[in-house]
Amino acid sequence: MDFILRYRGRFPGKKGGTVDDKQHVRMKLHPQLSELCRREHFFEDCLSPDLLTGRVTNNRLEFNHDESNPANDKQFCRVALGGFEFVPLIHRQHYLYCQLDIIWLRQERAGDIVIGGDLDNRLKVLFDGLRMPHTDNEVGREKPPPKISAFSVS
Repeated sequence: MDFILRYRGRFPGKKGGTVDDKQHVRMKLHPQLSELCRREHFFEDCLSPDLLTGRVTNNRLEFNHDESNPANDKQFCRVALGGFEFVPLIHRQHYLYCQLDIIWLRQERAGDIVIGGDLDNRLKVLFDGLRMPHTDNEVGREKPPPKISAFSVS
């Protein structure tokens, strides 16, 4: 399946960006990922209110499979972190992978992409923003809107 995510905003070039920068990317992409889940049959389980509860341990997503739980047949789980509920769309447990094609449009003078901040650090902010946080400390100061889950990649 192919889909396009669009982000309009800045990516700081300082080393690694901040957790707030990364969470800002997540918040901007959330409505687009929610729409993807509503439209694509493969992801429709992500919207289910009875998903299994997951957690991140040693940078790995874990969730218990309880045979008596009707949510057990779902391939997605909900992870609570920093007041948000994340539903990782792409994760190793079910051998889900994705490919990214990035088109980087910018409003800088020629050469500023190198001078204005390290390009690989800017890309790291994007990749970290696509990844689900692993701890509460990675969520940042932004608070979730009421009753909305943030979707991301694990």
